[in-house]
Amino acid sequence: MTLNLGTATAEDKRLSELRPGRKAITWKLYGRARGRPFGTGSVSATATLEPGGPPPGKPAGRKPPPGKPKPAMVTARRVLRFPGGSLKVAERIQSLNRGERLEFDGTGRILSGTGDFAGAKGTLKVTGARPNFRESAQTLRWTGSVEY
Repeated sequence: MTLNLGTATAEDKRLSELRPGRKAITWKLYGRARGRPFGTGSVSATATLEPGGPPPGKPAGRKPPPGKPKPAMVTARRVLRFPGGSLKVAERIQSLNRGERLEFDGTGRILSGTGDFAGAKGTLKVTGARPNFRESAQTLRWTGSVEY
C-alpha cells in the first residue's frame, strides 16, 4: 500500500520541519492511500516527533558527538477511510535527514477496523521519503500482513 501525504496548513508544515527538542512536537498530515487489499481511500494522521536531548550524562546545550547523523523518532496515528470501512494504525518511524531529503524507516500495526475491515489486525513495515525537505509532500510504503 502506498500513502501520499502532506500537511494541510503552513503551521503544520513549519512544525514538521523542526528538529527534536526537549518537548514533543505534533502536527497533522492528510492525503491518499492506494493499494491491495483495501483499494483507494483517504488518510488523516497525527505525527509526533519524540523529544531529543543532549547525549546521556552531558549538560543541556551540548552538541551531539560528530559522526553519522542520528535518526529522530516519530510516532504516528493514522485513520484510513475506504468505501468499505476504515482502519486505525499506529507507527514508530525513524526519520533521518539526508541532505535535502528525509528518509523514513519503521514499523506499524493495525489497531482496529470498521465495516468490511471489522476486527482487522496486522503488522507492517514502513519505508518512505520526503524528497525535498522544504516541501511537505511525502510518500510512505507499507508492506506486511493483515487479517480481517
